[in-house]
Amino acid sequence: MTAATQERAGRAWQFSAEALALLEKFPPRPVPASWPGTRQSRGKVVARLLAPPFEAAGSQDRCNRKLALLKVLDWLELHPGRTWQERWDHAISGGDDWRDAVIRELSAAGNLGPAAAGCSRSSARESPS
Repeated sequence: MTAATQERAGRAWQFSAEALALLEKFPPRPVPASWPGTRQSRGKVVARLLAPPFEAAGSQDRCNRKLALLKVLDWLELHPGRTWQERWDHAISGGDDWRDAVIRELSAAGNLGPAAAGCSRSSARESPS
């Protein structure tokens, strides 16, 4: 392994010999293309993210969180990919802030809907679709 250098804030820095030895002894783990959570169905993702420890305390918060989750999944489904991670990687490849992209792309697809559509006391406790 050669000495690694990198530019940071206008100055070059170099890994120490000790850091290089540790990097060689303990190389970074490979990042898998997908993992079980990224291959789950939409229904399983919704059920998991609306259950503890992610469940919000108040009914209005639960409703808002559910609607936001469903819209993000709607947005991800606009993008190609076999897994949620592949869709995410494709969706953010343009470099835009993902939150702006969600609104812009769902609006263009006619799927944004009114801000508070579906939020009522009864819908906040409904089981995920």
